[in-house]
Amino acid sequence: MACKLIKGRIKPCKGMDGVLEQDGGVGTRKQGAKLQTLINFKSGKFSRQWIALKSGEHSKSGIVMNFCPFCGEQIFCE
Repeated sequence: MACKLIKGRIKPCKGMDGVLEQDGGVGTRKQGAKLQTLINFKSGKFSRQWIALKSGEHSKSGIVMNFCPFCGEQIFCE
């Protein structure tokens, strides 16, 4: 099964799901892939999701992944 992008929400494929970092860990500067969600601050409603890869020079802010490295599907849409 490939990743799916449905109304701004990401349903990861099995490969991506296996590497996504889980919330609630210890530490402030984690590395790896993390699913992040944007919420509209005024309305409190969901806006969209993206997967940020935090590693090396980008370990603090991370970079947004446009495509899944496992299945090749697009996982980010503006």
